Amino acid sequence: MNLFGWTRSAKGWCLPVIGTACLLAVAVVAVRPWSWGAPGRPPAAARAEGPAASRPPRDSPVSLRPTLTFADELDARAVDPLVERLRQDRPVSVSDALHVLRLFGPDAVCKPANGEGAPLPVLDTILDYETGSAYFGGSGPPLIDTREGVRSRVVFRRDARWQPERQAHDDQLLAILAEVGVPLSRRVRTPGGEHTVRNILDDTLANFDLKKQEIEWSALSVALYLPPRNSWFDKYGQRFTLDDVATELMARLYRPRLSCAGTHLLYSMTALMRADEQYAVLTPGVREELREKLREAACALPRSQSPDGMWGADWASPLRETAGAGSPGAAPRGDQILATGHHVEWLMLLPPDMAPPRECLLAALRGLQVRLQADDPQLMRQNYCPYSHAARVLRVLSRREAP
Repeated sequence: MNLFGWTRSAKGWCLPVIGTACLLAVAVVAVRPWSWGAPGRPPAAARAEGPAASRPPRDSPVSLRPTLTFADELDARAVDPLVERLRQDRPVSVSDALHVLRLFGPDAVCKPANGEGAPLPVLDTILDYETGSAYFGGSGPPLIDTREGVRSRVVFRRDARWQPERQAHDDQLLAILAEVGVPLSRRVRTPGGEHTVRNILDDTLANFDLKKQEIEWSALSVALYLPPRNSWFDKYGQRFTLDDVATELMARLYRPRLSCAGTHLLYSMTALMRADEQYAVLTPGVREELREKLREAACALPRSQSPDGMWGADWASPLRETAGAGSPGAAPRGDQILATGHHVEWLMLLPPDMAPPRECLLAALRGLQVRLQADDPQLMRQNYCPYSHAARVLRVLSRREAP
């Protein structure tokens, strides 16, 4: 056989076939450029830029201010000493430091790690990796570099070891930075170098997952930092909207065994509603459904309130399909502080036409005031999260104007 003759013959029919195939491929891509990607996947240019393409144009987060005050009923001079009982000169963990920020604001200070020298900004213990590593110890820096930005590591609950350098919930750090008004341009330092809070948001947007176990703090972060944008793409090119976030939060409402007795879901829902009031980031149908869910929960709370004004972790029992009507009854004292402080935090953000009766809220505030005055300081330090929430609502609502 003449091998070279066969090859020359093959070229005669191979080249036209290959050329035709190439033209067909170009035509298909021209007609449907996204057809080989995931549904909703953006163009290649957007994918190359990644979630940074979804960065919000604003620097400061949406502000959440109470819609009411109880300054006529609560004497600030009596409340302030109770709040001071929660003052922490030396937060023992990142989670404690974050709750110090929520209670005393972004200018809060603490003692240096060695107890000597000038007061140290609490924000620096969290947002500067060298300061945080020296302050909290643990197995690594509080903040780490990722491919998409910067992340605060989360407590690994199956590990019994003390993990003071980690946040307690996914995106807890970012959510609290947003709550206290820290701008996205605020400096952050990691082992990889200089960054900003915006890089923490980048990582959250890139790795957003509606189906993860805890979504409350991620939802709060995007609700406060993202507007006026109402959508973004994750690192896989999947598009999310604030409608998606609201719908998922509502679907989880009243489930048992949620963090903080399910109250953080309500708080994040309320924050999203307030952001929507300012920037219209929700569609009309989702907006109305969200308002109705919050109104339903607020109106039902008096039914599960105990005579001393408190709620327990089972506050939602009358609203669950598997439960009967009526009050769930007395709750453990620790559950009461947790649920009541957290409830008042979202209730005080509601517009008047959605809030429960004023007497219901006043009873809760007086119940918290009694507990903060009577409970043992050591118990309060060991359960800093719930007591700090209780102190915060008293501090805010006892003033003529919210701080």
